[in-house]
Amino acid sequence: MKIFKVSTLFSIIYLGVIFSFFYNFFTNDETKVYNLNGLVMTEVSSIEYPLIPKRIRSFELKYKGIDFEISSKTPIKIVSDDNIKRSSKVISVGFSGNNVELKLENSIDLVFRVDNYGDRLTVISNIPKVFPTIKEIVFNFHLTPGYQLEEGDLSYKISNSVEEFHLKLNDKYYIKNSSNSREIHVVAQEDKVSTLTFSPLSASDLPLAEQWYTRNRVEYNQSVDSSISTYLDNTELKINQIYNRISFNTDTEEWRNIPKLSDISENAIIVYLAAAMKNGRYSENILKIKEIKRRYPNIFTYASTPFTGNIVLNGKSGEIKETERINEINQLIINSDKSLSSTWIPEYYFDGESINISSLENFINNMDKKNQNLESLIISLQNLVKILEKGTTISRTTDSLKEITDLILQKIKWDKTGLYLVDNSLVTQQELNYKAGKLLIDASQYATSEYSKPVGEGLIQTFLSNSNQNGEISELYNIESGEFSDKKLRPENLYLLLSDNPYIPHYFQSMGIKIWTISDSIVVSKSKKDIRITITYPVDSDSEVNSHFLTISGIPAYSNLYFKGKLWRPDINFERWGVGYYYDDLAKILFFEPNHTKPREEIVITYE
Repeated sequence: MKIFKVSTLFSIIYLGVIFSFFYNFFTNDETKVYNLNGLVMTEVSSIEYPLIPKRIRSFELKYKGIDFEISSKTPIKIVSDDNIKRSSKVISVGFSGNNVELKLENSIDLVFRVDNYGDRLTVISNIPKVFPTIKEIVFNFHLTPGYQLEEGDLSYKISNSVEEFHLKLNDKYYIKNSSNSREIHVVAQEDKVSTLTFSPLSASDLPLAEQWYTRNRVEYNQSVDSSISTYLDNTELKINQIYNRISFNTDTEEWRNIPKLSDISENAIIVYLAAAMKNGRYSENILKIKEIKRRYPNIFTYASTPFTGNIVLNGKSGEIKETERINEINQLIINSDKSLSSTWIPEYYFDGESINISSLENFINNMDKKNQNLESLIISLQNLVKILEKGTTISRTTDSLKEITDLILQKIKWDKTGLYLVDNSLVTQQELNYKAGKLLIDASQYATSEYSKPVGEGLIQTFLSNSNQNGEISELYNIESGEFSDKKLRPENLYLLLSDNPYIPHYFQSMGIKIWTISDSIVVSKSKKDIRITITYPVDSDSEVNSHFLTISGIPAYSNLYFKGKLWRPDINFERWGVGYYYDDLAKILFFEPNHTKPREEIVITYE
């Protein structure tokens, strides 16, 4: 009988144990799941034994529908400036607060950080400064079943039927999304910093226009036109309360309740008369205003001329001032002067005979838009909208329009009082908010962001909701402190800003002729023999007060002028008679006060 030695048996048992241990180590996996404020981590590794560290088989990170794939099978990629691609696998995993720290080959550290109570995930890659310099790092990912990835105007959107998650578009990363592969490329910046950050943004950090619209789409789903109309009606009512009290005492032949000078403003007079024309009360109201004009002769200027007179004195100076202005703007355009980006160009200058639209278009297209302040962006937007309305076909212009609207949308701030556009300061100009709102709505008909129109409406709604019981709106609002400035925009000034009342004084341009008028319809025709100007104006059959003033420039010296089919002679004192005209030969300006006996009257200027 053969007897085994104890030492031999012990060796066999020892080898069996060692073999079993290593078999278990290489075949038995342990799966652990961690959840840090919405960042779900699944780690598959070998079972850890004393003196033998665990081996990580795979490591998967999942956050709001996007699953990062980081394992020995799908390591991250490192791309250097020489376009050589290297793979880097996970060596170890550690935890520190809300951070998951991954150490990879090539001395690269990767940190996934969750903050904002789980609302934001930041991926920080600490890359050693080596040569060649790192160009970008690449993460593989896949989407949780039921989710889809879309690229919008301002962000990548990951969503399912229940929730949305947004990755804001910028120049620090891009996504390749195809049926074969899905990759997130984090791009090194120009300064070649060793720390790169990629931040998926939640609902509280997604692009501001998108975030505001998501939160407020129901509240602001109302008619902006209706809100403006209500405000204008209230403004008319407040102004009427001042001026309608005026009455004439037939016994003493005196006017009563003439407002104090401090209660009168030229714009309030314009609103009072424009609203009266719209409502058929012009004859009554103009008589009251003429008495105020007699009492306070110095309060009326060129702006009120079409209503109240002083046309020769103020009309002439006003036209000369406008001529100087258009020459200044043309010089800015021709010289591509940077100050042009802060110059508001009136709408009536957008005429081929008055302004070099092509040069203006090129100036804006070539402008460094990203370094412009908010007002310059809004001015440029206004000019581009007017240029596009002229029917330009230059694709670069629509590209510029989209770029500018996107830059404006990125400057959104909001609080409990509403929506604002703010530059580098937390103080917002409320009138600028209204202008931007209107322009965003106007621009939305072109290839702009889907948020241009609703954000524009939100800006206007906020602007109107900030008015007090007197219809005044503070000029400035500090978002940080929640304080409005003491200086107010008067309701009559806002009326002129908001209203499309056809009887507010305005410019009309056609065929090289510019007319300052309150007529709601003017038609100009020209031939070698004559110029015909047909003017539409409401007529009150119960009164002879059917006069208004016209300032007409661009009329060359002529032979004869006919009105109502009769030959008329100029008279420098025509204002005394309530009808007539005067022609300034030097300035080539025709000052006219037609007295309408029918809604449409024609001025005929002949050259014989």
